[in-house]
Amino acid sequence: MAKQAFVYISLVFCLAFLSAISCGPLDHLLTLKPKASTSVQLETVRGLIQRLLPKQAHLITVNIDEHFTSSRLDKFKIEAVANHSIHFTANTGVAAANGLYYYLRHVANCSTSWSGNQLYRLPVDALPMPAKTIEVVIQDKLRYYQNVCTASYSNLWWDWSRWQVELDWMALRGINLPLTFNGQEAIFRKIFTEHFNLTRAQVEDYFSGPAFLAWNRMGNIQSWSGPLTEHWHSQQEALQKLILGRARAFGMYPVTPGFAGHVPRALAVLLPKAKIDRLTDWNNFGLNYSHTYFLQPEDEHFAKINKLFIQEYIKVYGSDHFYNIDMFNEETPSHSDPEYLHKCGKGVYESILEADPSGVWVMQGWLFVDNSGFWKQPQVKAMVQSVPIGKMLILDLFSEIRPVYSQFEGYYGQPFIWCMLHNFGGTKGMYGAVNRISEVFSARKKYNNMLGIGMTMEGIEQNEVMYEYMSEVIHHQAQFDAEKWFSEYTVRRYGLFDSQINEAWQLLRVSVYNDSVGIWNFGQYAINRRPQLQHHSPLWYHPANVTAALKLMSSFLNSNPFIVNTSETFVYDIVDLSRQTLQLIFDYYREEKMFPQFNKRQTGQLKATTTEILHLFDLLESLLQCSEHFLLSRWVNSARALGNDTAEKDYNEWQARNQVTLWGPKGNIIDYASKHWSGIVSDYYKPRWALFLRSLIHSLETNTAFNQDKFNGDVFAQVEEPFTKLKGAHLVEKPQSQHLVALVNQAVVLADKVPFK
Repeated sequence: MAKQAFVYISLVFCLAFLSAISCGPLDHLLTLKPKASTSVQLETVRGLIQRLLPKQAHLITVNIDEHFTSSRLDKFKIEAVANHSIHFTANTGVAAANGLYYYLRHVANCSTSWSGNQLYRLPVDALPMPAKTIEVVIQDKLRYYQNVCTASYSNLWWDWSRWQVELDWMALRGINLPLTFNGQEAIFRKIFTEHFNLTRAQVEDYFSGPAFLAWNRMGNIQSWSGPLTEHWHSQQEALQKLILGRARAFGMYPVTPGFAGHVPRALAVLLPKAKIDRLTDWNNFGLNYSHTYFLQPEDEHFAKINKLFIQEYIKVYGSDHFYNIDMFNEETPSHSDPEYLHKCGKGVYESILEADPSGVWVMQGWLFVDNSGFWKQPQVKAMVQSVPIGKMLILDLFSEIRPVYSQFEGYYGQPFIWCMLHNFGGTKGMYGAVNRISEVFSARKKYNNMLGIGMTMEGIEQNEVMYEYMSEVIHHQAQFDAEKWFSEYTVRRYGLFDSQINEAWQLLRVSVYNDSVGIWNFGQYAINRRPQLQHHSPLWYHPANVTAALKLMSSFLNSNPFIVNTSETFVYDIVDLSRQTLQLIFDYYREEKMFPQFNKRQTGQLKATTTEILHLFDLLESLLQCSEHFLLSRWVNSARALGNDTAEKDYNEWQARNQVTLWGPKGNIIDYASKHWSGIVSDYYKPRWALFLRSLIHSLETNTAFNQDKFNGDVFAQVEEPFTKLKGAHLVEKPQSQHLVALVNQAVVLADKVPFK
């Protein structure tokens, strides 16, 4: 009898435990399933295979079975079958695509990347076989991708063909929660014109130009460089439908926008009794372009607008129930009272529910990092607890450097995603924090409400090794050997193993890709900043490691010059490494020659150093011309291609040039999104420094003090603003890689003359 009672009690306990698990507040997130049928997902994965491996597609079969996994996590299996073919089984299309990339990386030693694919190791008639059947459980339920700024810094000018490549890139890396932000402005315009009787002109007055929409959407700026054209609205809507269609067909859950309270200025006049505040100035954009109008979430009109917006958005684009809303991104709320912040959060959530009862509020946690002086424990707690547990998903945006979850008890139970921000402004400097990624594994164990990882860079198409490394994390329960991984990475990236290449990458691993300092914006090197006497480049590594890596890569290149024609990725990497080395040499010239010579009034020596520096710019420009991925023409041409006529093409080009240089009407965020691209170096960075050096020499020759303010005005008028108004002027259209070997050797010769430590 006692034994029967024990069995009965145990059974009741187990059933209660299972019920608690299945009915928990995070259950709707943990049990997510794609909206697309398994047959649609299967066809979509087959399409990816055909695009990526057209010659080997007949040797690859796929089966998608939603019941394949016994847990709530995604899973794939890789099997060798007859005729040297490979069969994949997975529970979703994304998991199947991720299984394909796992096979390509770990069995076939291949890779794909923004800078080129290395797939030539794959034979046409017999695929490499795994030694045994491989089964992998993807360790993170949600794998997030993109930052609200990525839409402006990287994919701003993309057409569908480029988006299709990126969606394939996402699927291969297991991304299932991508941010999709295109085409929202037309929805806002419709809501304000049809339901609030604003004119189109009044609504368009709020919108910025295309290159600055990310910050317009977050309420940082208004009107600057706008309005948008009708052609822009229509083509962005068509593009968004394609993007969402493909993402959903893979089995992803796209995150779409909601209304965050930022409204046209005309609404404040129309609704004088509404609770509409003006936000603070953002980066000195002033009253006309900043101090945007914010409709308080507690006001009845907020709920109305958000409900209308989401309903209309669903009519046009459909929904996956994830809505990104950032009320206070780089803006300080009008009150620090926790009760006020609780009302704000509650107002946002309840307005989502009115339109979509299954809605989940996705919020970037950047505000807690950027304005940490405001967001203390009472304020953060009030905000995140204003929403039922599981109905807010927080992106801990900068986890590798400034984790917030650990400061606020894992967001007090709200689900969050551990994110690698990594890049600011899409800058091209080599950087990574491989040493800090290991925190993912301890966070997984400590916080049950950590539902995944994310890559939240402001700009992509740079430092590809970091994104490959981060996408590897989802396959591991514990930290893996970084040194071994880097060795395998070089084989996958170039299709060969070489001891010199391996040694070079190990040097990079312990230098530029090892951040023991916790640096914020690694891209602010002096060479691409407006010249001044005080600025110093931020360094967290020993430059000698970088120059030693270049010498090793150069040695391999000299012995194997054929690789220039066979490996696009090698060309990209050695150009990138040469570029990094030259900016370090520039720093040496600046710190050890230019400024001491100026301070000691050594005019002749300063003139000689000027010649050296200008030669360095010429060498840098020529090196960048060797890879199409470092050409300004790609950015400019894609901007012009989205224009409907000459006027719009010219307008787009001006936008594109302004964003990567002045970033604003008067250089408001100058050089934040700086790019080492051929065309910018020759027409922007070099002329700026040439003018600066002439000014220093003139100061010595006339025995007058150097006037920084006067120089700032001169360089703006003579170099910076004119650059933004150029129209495709003498841009290199195709890479000149035939000169690469000689140019790299010149960079090595210069590096040998510098006593780096």
